Amino acid sequence: MLDKLKPADFAPNQQARYWQAQIVASQGRPSLTLLRALIAQEPLLAAKDKQKKYRRHLAGALRHDAGSGQDVSYQR
Repeated sequence: MLDKLKPADFAPNQQARYWQAQIVASQGRPSLTLLRALIAQEPLLAAKDKQKKYRRHLAGALRHDAGSGQDVSYQR
C-alpha cells in the first residue's frame, strides 16, 4: 500500500511520517526498500533523531548484508 503513494507530493512533515512507516514496515527484513527509506528520511529528521535512528537502522542493515557476501563498504 505504501508503494502506491508518492512522497514527493507530500509536505515535509508528511514525508517524514511516510518514510518512518516504510522503515517500520521493513523491520526485520533489511532490504533495498529499507535502505532507500532511511536515506530519504535522513534530511527530514532533527539532528538528535538523525543520530539515534539513522545510524541504528543503517548499522543493522549493513550487518545483515555483510553475511550475504556482497560488498557493503561503508565510508563516512
